[in-house]
Amino acid sequence: MTRRPTRRRYLATISAASAVGIAGCSSSGTDSDTEGDDDETEDETDATDDGSESGGTDGADGFLQSEAEETGQQSEQVTNRLDIVSSVGENIVDNRIQTVRITVEKAPGAGNIDLATTTLQFVHSSGSTDLTYGSYDGTGSGTEFGVVAVQDSDGSLNSDDVVLNDPADRAQFVLDTSSIVSSTTGLGEGDTATVQINTQSGGTTEVRMVVPETLSGMESVNL
Repeated sequence: MTRRPTRRRYLATISAASAVGIAGCSSSGTDSDTEGDDDETEDETDATDDGSESGGTDGADGFLQSEAEETGQQSEQVTNRLDIVSSVGENIVDNRIQTVRITVEKAPGAGNIDLATTTLQFVHSSGSTDLTYGSYDGTGSGTEFGVVAVQDSDGSLNSDDVVLNDPADRAQFVLDTSSIVSSTTGLGEGDTATVQINTQSGGTTEVRMVVPETLSGMESVNL
């Protein structure tokens, strides 16, 4: 009589222990898988964030640097140019201008400008001529221009360096128009001409010259 109840209790105890064991294994596996998924997700998120931040920052820095360099170059081209003070025709023979003097100064904000590396393009109805620096205190030729100091505080224009290094400096480009203008002996009455002045840094200045309708009796004229 006492044997059956004991056996029932024994079987019930075994069944309960088995159920608890199975539940524990199932719970442990689920937690482990979940933690693994969370860790993997965090790793992927961190990797994505690091890649995006690093690549984005480098790209932005490179763009800004390139833009700054380009802006700096454009600024130099704008500021390192010459301003025209005056243009005068002189040495008038047979009502034709043999020599032109163009007085220049540094544009506001410009750095030092070496006139020996500056080039001129003379455009006339007879054609276009490129001129390069010939000599200091010279009159120029058919392919070269001379430079003469008008106002110079430190002697920077009184040599073959011919550098405008002060806002108060003034210099003249001297053009021998009797040699530049082909098939004539200079600029005649009513003629027009354009001179484009290009500094080494790329700054460009243009001066348009108009000869008066009559040169009779004149020694020099403003153009």
